[in-house]
Amino acid sequence: MRFLNKIVFINTADKSLRYAEVNLDGNVHFIGTQGVGKSTLLRTILFFYNADKQKLGIKAGQKNYDEYYFPYQNSYIVYEFQTDSGEFCVLTFNSQG
Repeated sequence: MRFLNKIVFINTADKSLRYAEVNLDGNVHFIGTQGVGKSTLLRTILFFYNADKQKLGIKAGQKNYDEYYFPYQNSYIVYEFQTDSGEFCVLTFNSQG
């Protein structure tokens, strides 16, 4: 069985998340007022499964995926996931554009 366990944000999301962990190991329900990060989190989940920055629902005039999620050289998103072989991590970052 394969599933996403956790997403870790480091210096990301338009400079607003210095560090945040979101556990996804089970049923998850996203609620909250406007501007608290629901769409930010959903786009990172979609990117993990799709890896297509053009189909994330980012409107024209908004910052693109790289500008928003990786504003610094030390901006990272870490995906922790489970497979039949064990737990693994994928580190995403922007390198040379």
